[in-house]
Amino acid sequence: GFMPSKLVTDRQKGANAVLAVLSAQRELMVSGAKDAGVTVDGALLDELAASLTAARDKLVSADAAHEAELSDDPTAREARDASAQQLGASVVELREVLTGLYGASVAQRILAGETPRDPVTLARKAGEVAQRLRAAELPPPRLGGTIEIEPLAARLDERHKELEARLQAVAEEGRESEATLAAKTEAMELYDRTFRGIGTVLEGLFLLGGHAELADRVRPSRRAPGRPQIDDNVDPPPPVSPTPES
Repeated sequence: GFMPSKLVTDRQKGANAVLAVLSAQRELMVSGAKDAGVTVDGALLDELAASLTAARDKLVSADAAHEAELSDDPTAREARDASAQQLGASVVELREVLTGLYGASVAQRILAGETPRDPVTLARKAGEVAQRLRAAELPPPRLGGTIEIEPLAARLDERHKELEARLQAVAEEGRESEATLAAKTEAMELYDRTFRGIGTVLEGLFLLGGHAELADRVRPSRRAPGRPQIDDNVDPPPPVSPTPES
């Protein structure tokens, strides 16, 4: 399932807390400001609420999109690894067949060196091996009889193409998760700016009307972006490491 990140759920709670105060205390804000000679329009308060709600929702959906993208990545990597394992097995099998039929030196000429474990290197090598296999002038098999080279090369090609496609998919996933992370970061910056601006305006309106305790509930935290300062006291203090017994 999708697990939202703590940075986002904290901000979501912060927005909800400020929106709840804004909704419950509209009349008080309007009348308090009026007593101080300032006319606060109810439509302005609606716009502040709508702006904070939109910034919160955009952040939550950007976070969900990024988490969904990350959960796709392991699947693509597992498919790539399975494909690399199959191709590696084909190369090893080919080495055994060629060694048995033509001897180690012919096998070495076509296969050149060890079978790489890294999927990217393995894909490149398998392509070269298939080409050399088709181009090789092979001596008669040591045990007599004939051997069809084309099916061996074709099987190698097929597994090679499959691995190339899966490597491509992994690269694609990487680009997509970079894009969703960038969108999430941008949504978080917008949210933090919106929260700070709106919280500060509401704090000012409460202070204007002489409601210091309500101003405290909407004042943006300097320590934790996107959250009211009142939340700073909610988090437990960091644990004190026990002093060693002397």
